[in-house]
Amino acid sequence: MKIILDTNIWYGLFENRNLLKDLDQSLVTPTFLNYFEIIKKRSVVSNPLRSRWIFNKMDEFQILFEPPFVYIAKQYQFYHYKNIVELEDYILFLIRYKKGDYIDPKKVEEFFNYADSVNADFENLSIMYNDEAKKVQNRIKNNKKHIMKDSTIFIKEYLAQIVYLATDKDISQMDFNKIELLVKTLDLYFKRLEIGDLKSTTNDIIDFFMLSYVQPGDLYVTKDKKWRKLIIDCGCEGYLISV
Repeated sequence: MKIILDTNIWYGLFENRNLLKDLDQSLVTPTFLNYFEIIKKRSVVSNPLRSRWIFNKMDEFQILFEPPFVYIAKQYQFYHYKNIVELEDYILFLIRYKKGDYIDPKKVEEFFNYADSVNADFENLSIMYNDEAKKVQNRIKNNKKHIMKDSTIFIKEYLAQIVYLATDKDISQMDFNKIELLVKTLDLYFKRLEIGDLKSTTNDIIDFFMLSYVQPGDLYVTKDKKWRKLIIDCGCEGYLISV
């Protein structure tokens, strides 16, 4: 069992050091996405005290330092992913930054360009989701029936495609109950995009990627109202815990 925190909870912990006091902290598990989401923020430059404190705090726990779709692939079959090799740039950056190094002022613009390019990729994905949702919306005759329809088979196919593109691993035959929270929440998310109840945003991409780390028996902590509602409405409220 593990407890996964969305990144805003880690930011909240900087402001309130007692935020996790009611959790079993031996189960709290930082993820690669927590580090990644902080690294790609400009506040790494503008607020190094906060970023450095959070990185060092996360290091006090057992870490899942694997990208989300690598982690999914490993739920299906043995997969020796070489973190030190594949994520060398992130690891070296974190080692230096946590010890007190700052980003060289001469390279700040280069860093911002990197952050902007990453965010642009997520923005393009959210635009694609919205565009595809509009196409489906034109074919929907009954919103209620559309929401009630079991379309998780398409979510599983989509996730299998993403995992294959990210890892070259075929998970199409895996037991998708192992990532039930991700499958069911993403299914409802897409259907609400398609009936016009939601619009995809850049931040949504990381938010649903984070669910990749949550397996049956695990707990997830987020204060994001959109995602809490989606998780509850798709029948997965048992995964949620509050702080």
